[in-house]
Amino acid sequence: MNLFKKIVGTIAACSYGLAVYAVLRANIMPTKYLLVLIPITAVLVVLLVRALFKEKQRGVLTTMLLVALSFLVVSASALTYNASKTATALLQGAQNVSKTSTNTNIKKPYTIYISGIDSYGEVDTVSRSDVNILAVVNPKDNKVLLVNTPRDYYVQLHGTTGVRDKLTHAGIYGIDMSKNTLQDLYGTKVDYTVRINFSSLLKLVDAAGGINVYSDYTFKAGGYSFVQGYNTLDSKQALVFARERYAFADGDRQRGKHQQRVIEALITKLSQPRVLLGYQG
Repeated sequence: MNLFKKIVGTIAACSYGLAVYAVLRANIMPTKYLLVLIPITAVLVVLLVRALFKEKQRGVLTTMLLVALSFLVVSASALTYNASKTATALLQGAQNVSKTSTNTNIKKPYTIYISGIDSYGEVDTVSRSDVNILAVVNPKDNKVLLVNTPRDYYVQLHGTTGVRDKLTHAGIYGIDMSKNTLQDLYGTKVDYTVRINFSSLLKLVDAAGGINVYSDYTFKAGGYSFVQGYNTLDSKQALVFARERYAFADGDRQRGKHQQRVIEALITKLSQPRVLLGYQG
């Protein structure tokens, strides 16, 4: 039994070292938390190992508890290491995509066009683009500027002359028409495009485990009530929040602000390290 205890203790200590290495390597936890967490867990592991190495015979229950604790340390270490590998792979994958599929330097600011179509089902359905948001990302400052263009703005569709049309109608001709029209309107380059519909927003919020969204007003819509301030929303509530416009004097302008708030909430939620545990979803 003493030999068994020593083996279990050694495995627990090695697993702890692996977990610390994984966290440091992946940089998935803020330094201030690490400075507190590492010493505390180190003390716990030392106490565990000492207890396992002590020659004094212990009861069966105590031995079982010590073995169970060591198993938890090993399991937590494995999960941490797996999460770190996932984080590293995701970052490397994003960098590889940027290097191979575009000429964009991800260390410099870049622009993403977010096109939201008013339909359920497959995202490649021919539909109007009711959401037209440019997300300008500054990697150096870790900031994202969201620019919303209301769907009913009359613009010159790309490649056309004469009568202008509503921006939302550009979506009927495909995401490239909407993107090129916005590039013409703002005199800027769009590096990436994202297309999303009602169904994909529902799936995204569900995968994130819900979001915490700020509302400027207290209002009711779609059978739900929203209060001024932060609201914890599931996917169906988030969709209603992002779609409502009739409850506000500013109509579509306020809806655009809500859509920006949903994006902000998603970025905040998906930036949390624990989300890596469900990254496949």
